[in-house]
Amino acid sequence: TFANGNTSVIGVDTSAQSVSSTLAMPSKGKYYCEMKLTQEANATSSIPNFGIVDAASLFLVRNQELNVYSGAVNSYVGVVNSTTLYADGSSSGTTLNDTPDVGDVIGLAVDLDTAQNTLKYYINGVLAATENINNDEYVFACSIKDDEEAGQVDVNFGNGYFGTTAISSAGTNASNIGLFEYD
Repeated sequence: TFANGNTSVIGVDTSAQSVSSTLAMPSKGKYYCEMKLTQEANATSSIPNFGIVDAASLFLVRNQELNVYSGAVNSYVGVVNSTTLYADGSSSGTTLNDTPDVGDVIGLAVDLDTAQNTLKYYINGVLAATENINNDEYVFACSIKDDEEAGQVDVNFGNGYFGTTAISSAGTNASNIGLFEYD
């Protein structure tokens, strides 16, 4: 179920579903969004997942968890309750320096302008990992489902809200690029 201008996604089925932003990031530029892990599917779940996937493979992962699907090319994903990061359905070998949990704000900063493209994961404004990524056209994506609870992710693309709740403090970039919780 989508709500709040399609910036909130809520699991309604026991099968995992993956969804993405509707605008792709071209293979050049710098991009950022924040995903709030509002509700996990159950206490031991890997749902929600959060990250990026190449736009061409998106339709392949829509009925899967992003972290385990190996058919997508150039997918980079983290999960709730784990420090493991995944690339193309397997452990990437890079780990987060903290474990994301319900209530955390995950910042995803994509840099496609440098010689080595990167995806930086932030947890509540603190850099948690940097993953080297391939040059591609990406979309921000997450996976949700309803197991014991309805997994939910609220995304802020600069509008200043997580669901219907305004961010508590805008970072210093607020006047230039949008209202984000963290810089």
